[in-house]
Amino acid sequence: DKLGIMAKYFSQENNVLQKLYNEQLNTYNEFQRRKDDKPALLMTLRDVSCFVKWDFFVNKETLFLDANVNASIIDVDLKPAEKRRHWIDIENTLNSFESKVYH
Repeated sequence: DKLGIMAKYFSQENNVLQKLYNEQLNTYNEFQRRKDDKPALLMTLRDVSCFVKWDFFVNKETLFLDANVNASIIDVDLKPAEKRRHWIDIENTLNSFESKVYH
C-alpha cells in the first residue's frame, strides 16, 4: 500500500529528512567546536521546506505497488544578521522543553 511505501522510504538512512538532520547536526557540532554563536548558516538549515513527490506504479516484475521518490529541499535562504537574536531565543525556548523528538 502507499502508506507502507512511504514508511519504508522514511525508515531508510538516506531519506531527505535524515540527510537534512545530519547536515544540521554536523554544522551545529562544527560551530560548537569553534565556540561560534550559531551563525546564519545553522539558522538557514533549520528553516527550510521539504517537498517529497511520490510517483506510484505497479512493478511489472513483482506486480507489487512501488514508487519513484523525488525529494527537494527549498526555501534555503541565508538569514539576516538582525534576526540572529530571534533565532537564538527560539532555540533556547525549544531546548527548555523536557520531551523532545529527534528524527
